[in-house]
Amino acid sequence: MTLQVFFGLYFCIVIKNTLTMPIDKERALKLADDTLRIESQELEALRNRLKHEDSANFAESVSLLLGCKGRVVVSGIGK
Repeated sequence: MTLQVFFGLYFCIVIKNTLTMPIDKERALKLADDTLRIESQELEALRNRLKHEDSANFAESVSLLLGCKGRVVVSGIGK
């Protein structure tokens, strides 16, 4: 069974959990911790790039976006 949920432009499909085995809580917490650590490191690296290397490019990008007439569609894939 699936449940389809709409959030503005985002479309999510939530699949009902049909696992019969108990969840390994320690492993789940470690995976969550590892993911949050990696993501926070990447955000810090991006923050540093914006402050130093890419500040002019970022400012120009913002200016171009603000100057657009109509709608801007942003698209991409995660990892």
